Amino acid sequence: MPVSTQKSWHFVRLSMVLCWVLWLITFFISMTLFQAILQVRVIAQVVPTAEKGLHSFKDDYVQAVPMDAVSREAMDELLIRYYLEMRYARIPDVAEMKRRWGYGGIVAYFSTVAAYRSAHYDVDGLETIDGKTPIVVDIRYMQLRKDLKTTYEVILDLYESDGNGHWKKVTRNLTVSFTHVAERVFRGRNLSNPYGLIVTGVDDRKSL
Repeated sequence: MPVSTQKSWHFVRLSMVLCWVLWLITFFISMTLFQAILQVRVIAQVVPTAEKGLHSFKDDYVQAVPMDAVSREAMDELLIRYYLEMRYARIPDVAEMKRRWGYGGIVAYFSTVAAYRSAHYDVDGLETIDGKTPIVVDIRYMQLRKDLKTTYEVILDLYESDGNGHWKKVTRNLTVSFTHVAERVFRGRNLSNPYGLIVTGVDDRKSL
């Protein structure tokens, strides 16, 4: 066999070996990336922490949604629901109830002074709340009034435990009025009020 032919054949075999090596490297890289993609988790929770969008930062992911994607009406309803849960629910935990009902707490932050006082909380008596039974809130109906765009009509059920596995239900019809105040705009890691919503009044009527 001529020397030139042998060199050409060696070159072809070397090229084939290199191609196989490159193919194997590409295959293993692709499989590694595929396995990494399977580890990506999409978490359906967004916490507002920036001026122009909703962001949630954790150790293993970053998620962002433009603020325009959430309408003000939807955000208002969400915060009113949260407010009513904080206002009416009760758990036998002193620290948590002080965080909710205490001076400067969540209910106070989302309320005017008059709306906060209308709840008639015994703030000084919260030290004994760990001896009381829980109250659970179930919002059955919530609708923004057509004539008043800053008022919600709400029907909620309050379930209070008797401590023996039974629950007493009380239904309340509420008229919740609110407005937006620039001074109440707040964006934090765990709690945000992006449009400065504040409850101005709660007309609470117990159903018969």
